[in-house]
Amino acid sequence: LGSRRGTATAGGEGAGGRPITAITAAGFSTGAANRKPGAVDFRGSAAEAKLEETPEAAIKKMEKEIMDLIDESSFSLENRQHKVALEKANKAVTKEKILQRHRDLQGFSEQTYLDLTYSVYFNSGNVFEACEMYQEAQTAYMAIIKNKAFSNAGRFRVNLGNILLKQGKHVEAIRMYRRALDQIPETHTHMRIKILKNIGVTFIKMSPPQYSDAIVSFEHIMKTKPDFRTAFNLTLCYYAIGDQDKMKKAFHRLLTVPIEGIEDDDRYLQYGDDPHSSLVLEAIKDDELRKIERNKKRLAEKSIIQAAKLIAPVIESTEALGFDWCVDCVRESQHNELASELEINKAIMFLKQKDFQKAVEALKVFEKK
Repeated sequence: LGSRRGTATAGGEGAGGRPITAITAAGFSTGAANRKPGAVDFRGSAAEAKLEETPEAAIKKMEKEIMDLIDESSFSLENRQHKVALEKANKAVTKEKILQRHRDLQGFSEQTYLDLTYSVYFNSGNVFEACEMYQEAQTAYMAIIKNKAFSNAGRFRVNLGNILLKQGKHVEAIRMYRRALDQIPETHTHMRIKILKNIGVTFIKMSPPQYSDAIVSFEHIMKTKPDFRTAFNLTLCYYAIGDQDKMKKAFHRLLTVPIEGIEDDDRYLQYGDDPHSSLVLEAIKDDELRKIERNKKRLAEKSIIQAAKLIAPVIESTEALGFDWCVDCVRESQHNELASELEINKAIMFLKQKDFQKAVEALKVFEKK
């Protein structure tokens, strides 16, 4: 053995090979001895620094890009930027098709991503419809309807019916609405009523209008879940066919429609000097819910006044008697505050007929009040 004091060589004692000190361990820098204590060497190859992207990660990345495009398209449509919305929607459709092919190539074809596909085609159909590209919208909605994997896809027949209605294809629209109605369970009352309203309105818009068929839809709604718009449409249909008794009955039903959410106006009144209650009242008196309640009340009042003005000239022997009948009905209902407005409309009617004496007599009612 050579002396430890000497320099050992790779070829043994006396050999002329390189010194063993020239051989460095893998992954360590020769300048390690010169680094400061505690310093870490982060140097390495680029291949080690960059992790290779897995197929699953690539798919997730593409999915996120598609969802971002859908969001951008929806926001643009809401802001009436139709061109931008259409561009983003088309990009989302293209990327979704590329993603499908990528899954097939990577062997992930057995995995289903229904939510993403559903969102892509629903958004594109919605954008196409807003841009009045009806043929493209129908194609997008049909892609959802024909896919058996989508639950409740039959509801999109309502969208197809709406498109046909916009195109003036009333018979085809009614047929599509009825097919949608057949596929929606009886338990989904709210959705079924919306479709029945569409069917009734479409019958009215036909040329010539089919009032009798519209009455069937509106009567069903009034028996299930009555509302002011349907009650007014029903009164209008009976007026169109000249049925005086049915007009009166429809007007009575209009007055008895429940006003959901706005009966209790007392909750907006101040009681006592509690500062906490004052803050709550200040916050809710003009909030979104309060605005909805006011809109409902305005719709109710408008429907009643218009219906009274419509049927008053024809339900009795004279227009004045017809107005008197409507005023009496309103005065006895939950909308009794509208009776005075009808009295004014009655006076205006006399003024238009240049019957000033009767107009004066009608206005004298307010002197007694």
